[in-house]
Amino acid sequence: MVDKPTIRVLVNVTGLPNAYKETHSDNTVTYNGLFYDVYQKIKQTLGDKYTFVETYDEEFSVTQSLNDIRDGKYDLGIHNFSTTAKRLTDVDFTKSIIMERDVIVYKPKAGVNARTVLNLLTEVLFIPVGIVLAAGVIIGWLVHKFQKGRNTSMAKNLRLKRSIIATLAVFLTEAGMIAEESPLGLMSIFFTVIIMIVALAFNTYLTANVTNRVIEINASTKYTLETIPAMHILALKGQSIGDKFRRYGTKVTEMPTTVKKMIAKYLENTNKYDGVALETSVAIVAAKKYDLQMTSSNFGFGDAVFAINKNKHGLLEDVNREIQKMQDTMETERICKKYIDDDYSYLCVL
Repeated sequence: MVDKPTIRVLVNVTGLPNAYKETHSDNTVTYNGLFYDVYQKIKQTLGDKYTFVETYDEEFSVTQSLNDIRDGKYDLGIHNFSTTAKRLTDVDFTKSIIMERDVIVYKPKAGVNARTVLNLLTEVLFIPVGIVLAAGVIIGWLVHKFQKGRNTSMAKNLRLKRSIIATLAVFLTEAGMIAEESPLGLMSIFFTVIIMIVALAFNTYLTANVTNRVIEINASTKYTLETIPAMHILALKGQSIGDKFRRYGTKVTEMPTTVKKMIAKYLENTNKYDGVALETSVAIVAAKKYDLQMTSSNFGFGDAVFAINKNKHGLLEDVNREIQKMQDTMETERICKKYIDDDYSYLCVL
């Protein structure tokens, strides 16, 4: 009887969506997780061909794990790896297990809402009102000056004030006073119509400008392709996601650590960093655990795959064959949806 080849497997046990450890009342230990469950299905099918020996790493480092797989310490890595040109020279990668979307998790900064309200009040209320008051006074004076027949039944010392109030009313979309009190001479009627047209044009412009400015101010508080070039975020060293954000001009500081420690670093320095770059499957868990928000903008997609030593060509073919079978029977989709929120379940479908 020929001995089965031994496959040395490195498993990421830092928590969902990768494996997490459960110790039961009888002191037995089990592992669960999106990518670990997929691996277990593959292991069951290939169990007659290989002997799998797992090493469970609770301080998993992407860079170190890839180096260890490259150097032959391990044959297979169970983690949501992403492919890069450099990595492809070191290790082989399997078929895609699920899709990943690049996001940023962040804690809204204190005072952002207050600043937004202040900006809105200044730019869409105080400044426009100031313009209206100035226009009302100037044009009201012109009305008083050149429409001599206006307000003749009123005391002279009140006529200028009345003209200014009537003009302000026009700019505030109430044209009754300026029209009703206009002398009926040809030039007076013409002058009144011109004022009403100017007021209409001004109000139309003001409404459009206010709408645009509200949109701009609102967008400036969000994480978008337009705003992230000015941001500074954290990413795991060895993950391709950092390079993806750099292409947008974002400043990225990479940390050779775990997601848990990286988020702790961010939470201690929210005044320095704007968030943490993660794949969606990881970000969903992190956002819930640490009470963070997750960006909705599309910063790019990638794939989640396993890593295999380049000398294990037969293993790569066998694992790919099993992943394809699981995709064809929708098994990977069913496993994925156990751990991924419904809002992001489209990532489970390939």
